[in-house]
Amino acid sequence: MKTTAEDSAAGEINRLHAEVVRLSKVSADSIHGALVAAWRSGQLLVAAKARVRQSMGGGMWRDWLGKNFRGTQRTAQKYMRLAETVKAGISMGFFPEGTFTRRAGLMPFRLGAFAAAVTAGVPVLPVAIRGARTLLRDGQRLPRHSAISIAIGEPAYPPASAKDAFAAAVALRDIARSFILAHCGEMDAGSNQTPD
Repeated sequence: MKTTAEDSAAGEINRLHAEVVRLSKVSADSIHGALVAAWRSGQLLVAAKARVRQSMGGGMWRDWLGKNFRGTQRTAQKYMRLAETVKAGISMGFFPEGTFTRRAGLMPFRLGAFAAAVTAGVPVLPVAIRGARTLLRDGQRLPRHSAISIAIGEPAYPPASAKDAFAAAVALRDIARSFILAHCGEMDAGSNQTPD
């Protein structure tokens, strides 16, 4: 027989679980939204630059940018480079763990690169590097003599069954992490289990 304290604890646990689920989705959606916004801003800036150069001359671009863009010139260049890179179909490399630590093991993957792939409609090509931690340890300046092997997986596309961009990014992340974990020679140092 449950007590009032048990009911209260169960209610609080479920409330907190729902909050974890909500915040996980908000966080991933924020990353996805930022990447989409940067990419789309880059497309618009590239088009605006072409219009300004055609109508006002090449030297007027900086003036136009200073009057019409609230970010820095460097930020505009980054947005434009992102848009041009995606348009050209140039491959971009990401280290989805987002860090390299002394502790051995494959860390959880961040969603940003996978959200960008979903948005751009491009596949993810998982690449596992085995032996890099021995070659260059965290905090070490010079590499050690060590063997490295690289395993390249098949291009991964989000499953057609993905209900939205978030689910597609999670699916791509899981596909890539599964391949890399199987080929990197390190233990699983943290999963990417999405809360139910």
